Amino acid sequence: MTRAEMVKDLAERAGTTQAAADRVLDALVDNIIFEVRQNGRYAFTGLGVFHKAARKACQRPNPQKPGTKVNVPAHNTVTFKPSPDFYGKVNK
Repeated sequence: MTRAEMVKDLAERAGTTQAAADRVLDALVDNIIFEVRQNGRYAFTGLGVFHKAARKACQRPNPQKPGTKVNVPAHNTVTFKPSPDFYGKVNK
């Protein structure tokens, strides 16, 4: 599902305009990003939990030059763990 399809579906289900649904989706995404950045965690009941995780610096194979390595700096990434309810509904 693309973002445009999601906005259209949200608008139809909520009985509102696509512009309003788009603003709500933007606000939700902004809220998740802010909370993960500030607190390292965002729990969305019924969906799952987003976590900020630190990755150590390392060396990886260079896909453009086989046989050489490239340095990857330390950085943060985001992980997602689905809730048991969400996981159960997907695997019915």
